[in-house]
Amino acid sequence: MIKIAPITLAGLLAGLVLASNVQANAPRDRSDFSQIFAFNLGREWLALDKEQAQREFIHDSAEGLFLEGEYFFHPYFSYTLGLAILSYDDKASYSQQTTGGYQSSHARGIPIYGDIGYKQFFGANARIYITARAGVSAVTASERSISDCSNCHAEDIDIDGGFYAMVSAGVRFAQSWTVGLRYKSYLSGDINNAAGIAFSYGF
Repeated sequence: MIKIAPITLAGLLAGLVLASNVQANAPRDRSDFSQIFAFNLGREWLALDKEQAQREFIHDSAEGLFLEGEYFFHPYFSYTLGLAILSYDDKASYSQQTTGGYQSSHARGIPIYGDIGYKQFFGANARIYITARAGVSAVTASERSISDCSNCHAEDIDIDGGFYAMVSAGVRFAQSWTVGLRYKSYLSGDINNAAGIAFSYGF
């Protein structure tokens, strides 16, 4: 995947906000989402820096599952805290004899992150949403190792998180459930971009 230039992404974010403001001036049935909590669960596909991935003997792609908590402190603004479990496409896996038999290694990382941004629901019964967000992530426990083996060989995989901007759009298909698509462009670190799908439950 191609890394989006910060100026291009900023223009896209401004366009989303402008479009939502135009919608805000049109008659619609909109709910007040302030002081609402939401849990977001989903899947992401990431493009990593090719040179750094090569140095760490992994392919320049990864897949992840994420879980987030989101709080609306304003009808249009919210902040999110989340973590993910990444699975790297490993080029240097190994096997080792353990008490549970001969086991193979896995290459994984756990990003933790937080962001803040603009999110607006609009349309009939406030069913459609768009969001533009900015945040920072850190990749922890990034290693090649054998699961559930305390004395087995392990190797660090040096993949750094960084600052990112995200745009997303989706639809509310029940009173408390939404589904949406998202795209992140990383402005620093070893992740170029990420695309994913998220399911949310608000209360």
